[in-house]
Amino acid sequence: VKYMGEVRGFNVTMAEVQKWHDKMVEDGLSKTTIGIYLRAFRVAWNACEKYGYVTHDDYPFGKDDGKLTIPKGSTRREYYLDVNQMTELYHVFIEKKYPEDWDQDWREHAHESLGLFLVQYLCNGFNLADAARLVYDDHYFKSGKKSFRFIRKKTEDRSDTEIVIPIIEPLQKILDEIAAKPEKGALVFPQIYAGETDENKQKARISQENQNIRKRLGRLVKSMGWEVAPSGTWCRHSFATNLSHAGGVPKEYIQEAMGHSVMSGTVTDRYIQSYPIAQQMQFNSKLLKVGDQVDIMEELQGLTPDQIKALIALVKNA
Repeated sequence: VKYMGEVRGFNVTMAEVQKWHDKMVEDGLSKTTIGIYLRAFRVAWNACEKYGYVTHDDYPFGKDDGKLTIPKGSTRREYYLDVNQMTELYHVFIEKKYPEDWDQDWREHAHESLGLFLVQYLCNGFNLADAARLVYDDHYFKSGKKSFRFIRKKTEDRSDTEIVIPIIEPLQKILDEIAAKPEKGALVFPQIYAGETDENKQKARISQENQNIRKRLGRLVKSMGWEVAPSGTWCRHSFATNLSHAGGVPKEYIQEAMGHSVMSGTVTDRYIQSYPIAQQMQFNSKLLKVGDQVDIMEELQGLTPDQIKALIALVKNA
């Protein structure tokens, strides 16, 4: 309405969409913002086309001449914390090393938010909406409380791909602090919804918690001398980037762990877990540098077959 005035009915032409785009450019809107508006418009167009209000012949987007290409914003690849930074945050959480000049109430709230931030990172980079819906289901108990299973909220309408999260030891320590006690069918993090059952109010709660995490993490990392402003979104980028940089982790595992669709494969593949839980534990242990596990694995990879046999024999005889 700001740029085009009133457009009655469904009389939106390619020329009008192009004019809208050009006006946004003139106004100084970023490619990212313009892309958000145009993608939202595309969703509305597709719905109208589905119900017969517009025809596909008039579809304004595409790579053909005369069509409009929706601009892509800058990537967010740089929006991540590396393994050392995540490990430092983990130690802050475990040791409760918060600034002494913070009052007790703020320290407790920051502790809770830091825990949820680390949970998002260690839970395969899922978002807070996924955390809010996570439950102690049959899979959790059948796995011996070693893994969670869920379907991403963002893709549940177009994908039924189940994601398995290995509960590595650092994740378990965080769960012991901020998660509910394991009970069949109970929410793992009930504090996110805070008892709300209305879907709109649940969304508002998730939005508020995301803001809380951003605000509290921002203050925490500033006290640590970091010149970054991490949010929950950074957890997903950090998960993918850090496992990719760690070496030895197949790209296919990262895709599967994050719920990204892999186009190749058959329907049967959907019923087969590609990576055993023990291997998932090994991969996700690379997300932090805690304990001796990572160092041992790296040293084992450098041994010759004869050295490994000798080591196994030594362990058996111990």
